[in-house]
Amino acid sequence: MQETQRQEAQDKHDNVIFRQLEAQTFEQYLKHREVFFDRLESLEATFNNTVRFTNKDALYQSIFPQNCPTNCSYNIDFSSDQGKVSGLTELHEHLLELRGLLRSRPPQDGQGYLIINMMWRIRQQLHIAYLPDAVDGDIMLGSTNLGINLYALKESLEVIVLTVNSILFYSGNKEVEPFDGALKDLVLRRTMIAETLGWRFSQNSYRVRKNVPGLVELERFYGEILRLRPSFRSASFEKICTSLDQLFGSKDEVGKLSEYSFFNSVIKGSIRAPMNELFSELEGEEEQQRLLQVCFQSLDRVWSVAYRAHEAKKQG
Repeated sequence: MQETQRQEAQDKHDNVIFRQLEAQTFEQYLKHREVFFDRLESLEATFNNTVRFTNKDALYQSIFPQNCPTNCSYNIDFSSDQGKVSGLTELHEHLLELRGLLRSRPPQDGQGYLIINMMWRIRQQLHIAYLPDAVDGDIMLGSTNLGINLYALKESLEVIVLTVNSILFYSGNKEVEPFDGALKDLVLRRTMIAETLGWRFSQNSYRVRKNVPGLVELERFYGEILRLRPSFRSASFEKICTSLDQLFGSKDEVGKLSEYSFFNSVIKGSIRAPMNELFSELEGEEEQQRLLQVCFQSLDRVWSVAYRAHEAKKQG
């Protein structure tokens, strides 16, 4: 009889302990989720509220799939069973793959599309929505703004890397070293701009917003000039290339092209003036002058498109 009573007492005690542990685990789970959500909100503020994590709960559950009110794990070990089902494992792999794509040299055919595609996949996994209105250079998928700008890839990449690294740190993993230095390579930037003008890019679902009249024509002119680089070596030619590199390296500068006065000043002062200097330097070199004359014709088309749109706007 006493043995039965002792067993009943022990069972009651064990049940109390179990309930206490269960309640403690539940509190840990709630607190862990709360801190995770706070980190995401802090990231939104870091990015000046230009992005929003649209489903924080789904992201948490993807990273910590086995966490629930009765179980709470703080760390994700990629080699464990939990790591194999955690969305963080795939996120980490995709970030490393993106790093490889950005660092691959020389740029391969279609590399720009692969970079954009991987950046978009990662943003989808993170449930990130881009909030500002679309501007020129923004890459669209239907009516969805991907939050990736052709002329500001570093800014777009920063959102991805900082977010994934924040989650890696929170889950007890080593962060990935920033690799935005790869975007300083002019060859990659030039290649990506050229690729968006090609038929292969347009065959895919992505579309780059380029609404400024003359912008597409100016990009084509940019490509023509760069193809002449092996044949021309002079300060005047480098001045043209530098002006275009700086223009297409900033979405703010590209945005200014919507003002015809700025567009016209770029054409006349930054491009046509040094081209005239270069043409004079090439006196007697008929073949090189002929090549440059073709570029003059392309530049005339750029100006013509921008000017006609400007005149139509004044009249309408």
